[in-house]
Formats: sequence, C-alpha cells, structure tokens
Amino acid sequence: MTQTLTRTKRRKERPNTKKAFEEKSFYTIEDLEERQNETKKNHHLIKGKLVELVATGDLHGYTASTINIIIGGFVRRHDLGLTYAAETGFIVSRTPEKQTVMGADFAFISKERLPKQMKKKGYGEMIPDFVVEVQSPNDSLNEVLIKISEWIAGGVKLVLARQSRNRNHYNL
Repeated sequence: MTQTLTRTKRRKERPNTKKAFEEKSFYTIEDLEERQNETKKNHHLIKGKLVELVATGDLHGYTASTINIIIGGFVRRHDLGLTYAAETGFIVSRTPEKQTVMGADFAFISKERLPKQMKKKGYGEMIPDFVVEVQSPNDSLNEVLIKISEWIAGGVKLVLARQSRNRNHYNL
C-alpha cells in the first residue's frame, strides 16, 4: 500500500504593488505614458479620454504594410523626408483637458520640417504632413471620421482613409 503525502505551503500574502489608476474626467499625456507602462497595453489619448487599442487583424496589417512599402519606398528613393510605421504616437494637441496622442497606420513628415534630432523616448512632437488611417472591419465609420477630424485639427495637411480589402485586389 502506497501512501501519498500531500504538502501544503502557506503562501505569503503579497501586497498589491500595481498602482490603481484613479478614474478622472480627463487624462494628460503623462497619464497616458504611465498607464501604458503599467498595463503594457496601447492607448490613444483623444481630447483627454483614454481609448484602449486592440490588436488589428491580418488584412489590416497587410494593408498598412503595403501602404508603407509603396509610399515609404517613394519617399526614400526621392529623399523627401521620413515615414513612420503603424501606431507611432504623435502629440496632436497639448491643450489642457483636450490633450491628444494618436498613432496613424502610416505617417510622413517632409524633410524640410523634420526635427533636428529624433527623440529616443516618448511621442513624436512634430505633427505629420500626411497620415493614412486604415479602417478595420471592427471600426465604425464614425470612429474613422473622429480620427480624421483630430488629425486635421492638429495640423495634418492630408489624411487618407483606406478600407481593408481583399489582399488579392489591393489598389492604392
């Protein structure tokens, strides 16, 4: 007859080291950075409101990548400026209670407007000249229009909205 011994260890109660985020009527750029560092989740900050981003699907990623290859290749060949990949954060507004940080699916800043030095940390402070927003199947038209209006209000000269399509029939 085999006897099974069961050992139970008492777990030490650990104090909760994660900071609880206080709910606010509006958030700042600093709050956004702190939230993302703590939760490891991406957010946009639109007019002081935090909007959690969810991972996009295959077709959305393919569409954004193709746009970057086509336009980014042209920009590089002709030394026109710099292009930025999907979800690079840019500070669109610093107005108190309306602070906005967003990431486009593609962004371009002309050579003449480039900052002297790129920041190693934090969001881009130079408003892009041109951005592309790829509408995912889960995005409502209203959500895309809000993003477009925020980009334009922030000073972007041209915004292109593109729907994700069948990757076998991609047209730009």
